[in-house]
Amino acid sequence: MVFGRKAVNDSFGQEFFLVVKDTAVMDKLRDTFSGTAENDRILTVRLNMEGLDNNKEDFIRNAIDWSSTQTGYNSHIHGIALRRESLSMNGGLLFIGIFFSIIFTMCLILIMYYKQITEGYDDRDNFDIMQKVGMSDAEVKSTIRKQILLVFFSPLIIALLHTMAGFNMILGLLSTLSLFNTGLIIICGLVVTGFFAVLYGLSYSFTSRTYYRIVKQMNDDETARTIT
Repeated sequence: MVFGRKAVNDSFGQEFFLVVKDTAVMDKLRDTFSGTAENDRILTVRLNMEGLDNNKEDFIRNAIDWSSTQTGYNSHIHGIALRRESLSMNGGLLFIGIFFSIIFTMCLILIMYYKQITEGYDDRDNFDIMQKVGMSDAEVKSTIRKQILLVFFSPLIIALLHTMAGFNMILGLLSTLSLFNTGLIIICGLVVTGFFAVLYGLSYSFTSRTYYRIVKQMNDDETARTIT
């Protein structure tokens, strides 16, 4: 159980499976639950096979040919074909999701980076004044880091809170893609969160160093002009 849910639920509807010892019991159950429109049931046969896909497909074709000659045959579902269609569709959605995620993330990081660099040029005079009244380089670095840390990691924290609040809705949306494994979804979410945290951390580190160089450069220029 994960958050009160089954870890794996690979069905959209409610299903109950009865395991019987032989066909005699199965025939008795079928006679009991069939006969009227109210409690009529459909007999479904599911096969779980091992081996190569080519051998499985040969067996499935033979089974379909035989089943189509039987009285009451309705339809069949080819698991291998369904899996191929699912992989094809989900692969396209995965590519689109990753592509747009990279674009939006890079746009957000670049916007925050250039915003902070612009503020660095605007704040150079303020830092120069504070250094003249006794503020050390270590204190300047600490102030810059705290300022940029808030700007860079606030979106990540807010996004994480939004994801946690809408987790049940996310599970519902993913169920339309036949993704029901809650545990796997949580693990993937944590991995993605960790990836973005590392990416934001690298961007934060690079931006804070650039910001400090801008402030430091002005201080060095002022010192050089004073000496001259």
